[in-house]
Amino acid sequence: MGEYVFGTWLKDVAGVLTFGAAGGLALGLMQDKGLELPSIVSENGKKFLDPGFFADIGIGAIAALVIYGFNPPSTVGQLMATSITAGVGGSGVLKSYVRGIGIRKHAEIAGRYRELLHRAAKGEDASTLSSQMEEIKKEEERVRRRWGVG
Repeated sequence: MGEYVFGTWLKDVAGVLTFGAAGGLALGLMQDKGLELPSIVSENGKKFLDPGFFADIGIGAIAALVIYGFNPPSTVGQLMATSITAGVGGSGVLKSYVRGIGIRKHAEIAGRYRELLHRAAKGEDASTLSSQMEEIKKEEERVRRRWGVG
């Protein structure tokens, strides 16, 4: 790599991380219509930390750093543009992937509801179907909380 945009490698990396984080934050603001605050989520007796908008910032910064490593810019404008774009894109790709997992899980639940409907149409015992319906509803709520879709 030739000359550093900000004079040293460390200053370049600091700039890349800052602009990438700003891109991740911008995507979070656009997609979530505000900042999702960190929270603790309980599921099946286990607690998980949902980092909220800090995840968007971190992913944006990491994505920008990866792009910088593969394609070092030669001007401040290029560094800013590629870092912000990588921050938005990196966070967007990951959010789309996670949302896709949630959508697939909801499709599986819909299939289970459909199966219950067919069994009810064939005259299967209502109490058995009712208890299974409650299990599916609980699973649906867990998926909605965990994956944010539904």
